[in-house]
Amino acid sequence: MILPNVRASFGRTEAQWLIRLLSAGDKSRKRHWESVLADHGIDPLLDDPRTLDAILRMPTLAPMPPSLVVYVFLRGALLENGIESRLLCDYVTSLFLEFGHEKRSLRIRQYDDKDYEYLVDLVAEIDETDGQRGFMLRAHLGNYALWLSGLFPDHIVARVHRKGGPGLDYYETLGQTGYRLAAEAPFARQYALDELYSTAADAFGPMRRAMNDFSDSYLLPQPASPDDRVLRQADNAYRKTLRARLDAERARERERDDAPDAYWDAPSNGTEDWLGDPSEDLGGWKDDWTDDSDAWNDGSPDDETDDWMR
Repeated sequence: MILPNVRASFGRTEAQWLIRLLSAGDKSRKRHWESVLADHGIDPLLDDPRTLDAILRMPTLAPMPPSLVVYVFLRGALLENGIESRLLCDYVTSLFLEFGHEKRSLRIRQYDDKDYEYLVDLVAEIDETDGQRGFMLRAHLGNYALWLSGLFPDHIVARVHRKGGPGLDYYETLGQTGYRLAAEAPFARQYALDELYSTAADAFGPMRRAMNDFSDSYLLPQPASPDDRVLRQADNAYRKTLRARLDAERARERERDDAPDAYWDAPSNGTEDWLGDPSEDLGGWKDDWTDDSDAWNDGSPDDETDDWMR
């Protein structure tokens, strides 16, 4: 079972590497980062963008702990795609490190008798399996869909063109479904993974795009088809922008919901007596306007758009 346990494994060695990267030989900066580490833990050092920049300037990454390098790379990619959750970054890093072993991505656990090369095979068995194995099949559906669509998007796009295979949206849909089904299973609550899986389902699209960025930049920088990659990257950028706009619009709607009450319930500043009561002067305009505003703000984005964003 994939667990978000990479950050918990970081110890003195990883902390020393981070301080070395951020201080760059400067004693005063070293004292500063040692103080930050002592007061706030390792997360501020992991999250600082200068850590990623320093790693990229290293002549070789061989001496560094692989889990530290992967975590910092993925953390940067996830932040760029609007995912601030350290828990999700921890989980995606664990997934990458675990699935990197031979054939591990094809199995629901490290040692299992059956390989699942296609997502449809997982779906077929999920419908017929309960208990702990059913739970692990559901989680693996999410994990395997994220692994394939996140790290090998060019391969998926090429299969679409050559054989009419399913596109990235298909993988996103099945991945979201797998994580949602896993979150609802009793075993998810038993292992305290229900919130993680639920969050992963909601954020599957941005997670997939973040892993695309990670793969394009560090794993497979030379695509077999540059044109296909450019088109995919343009589509990813459009989806990222659209999601940001939708999130901003939802935030503005929440502010509008709160604004009328905040205005009418504001403390007296001595002007009300001179202005009078607007609801009386305007024939109940205040109440009508508030009702209309609430009705308008209770709306939600079109279902089709919401599904497409995921």
